[in-house]
Amino acid sequence: MNGEIASDNIFMPEAANKFVCGSSWGWLVLEGTDSRQVSLLNPFTRRVIRLPSLDTFTCEPDVPVKGFNYIHKAILSTNPTISEKDCIILAIVGRKRKLSYCKIGDKKWRNIDCCFGKFCDVIYYNGKCYAITDYGYLVSCDLIDTNFTKTIFLAPPIDSLYPRRKHLVMASGRLLLLYKTRNDRFKFHLLNKCSPSALNHEWQYNWVEKNSIGDQLLFIGNNGSFSLPAQSNSSRANCIYFTENAFGWVESNHDDNRSFGMYDIAKEKFNNGEARNEVFRSFWMIPSPW
Repeated sequence: MNGEIASDNIFMPEAANKFVCGSSWGWLVLEGTDSRQVSLLNPFTRRVIRLPSLDTFTCEPDVPVKGFNYIHKAILSTNPTISEKDCIILAIVGRKRKLSYCKIGDKKWRNIDCCFGKFCDVIYYNGKCYAITDYGYLVSCDLIDTNFTKTIFLAPPIDSLYPRRKHLVMASGRLLLLYKTRNDRFKFHLLNKCSPSALNHEWQYNWVEKNSIGDQLLFIGNNGSFSLPAQSNSSRANCIYFTENAFGWVESNHDDNRSFGMYDIAKEKFNNGEARNEVFRSFWMIPSPW
């Protein structure tokens, strides 16, 4: 194909009048803009799976308001095409941005017990969810046993990180935290287990700053983040690909002119596309039609 990427339009009437709240395993998590419906959509097969409606969230008095998305971000624990009964949908919801979850076939959403709110990102890995707040507190919750969903505090905030927007991503089985600095550079930290001498009663891990991700590519976005080995995908390693407004200030609607593109970590340089309006937010997707 001479280095060109083939593309085509995908007809998705099932996504009309809906917010895209997340993208995992080739599926979209959708919330109705003029209804209370929540659903999963495979954009390639156009299969739809109904989830519990917005009315079943129990974050009272923080209730959904018509015309505004109640689900800030949602992820899937596994591919529902392979196993619906094992698929957990985990979401950041409401003004307080609490954590809720459900399984396919459930009648309602359930809250995760946590004293924190204002979560800004959440991921799922090996049976556990990891979530981070605006202030940088990292918590974990084991969702294998959904009858016991109490969170565990894992790591304290990085100094002076608030209010930068933060994103979590797994790379080679290790948890990374990414954010953009005031001087317009991406930084990332690796979650590291504390040594026995450094352990205290509160924190089990800390963040260690890194300057390279090696033979990895990071794909970061509002609706989903993941990593891929560069060598296996014939791409330049040690780079971050990001979609619009994936980074910036939590407390403002400031639009960075680097709305989407690539960041070379070693060179500390951007290769960005044109800025686009926030209403057309894009997202990353790994096709999984079967």
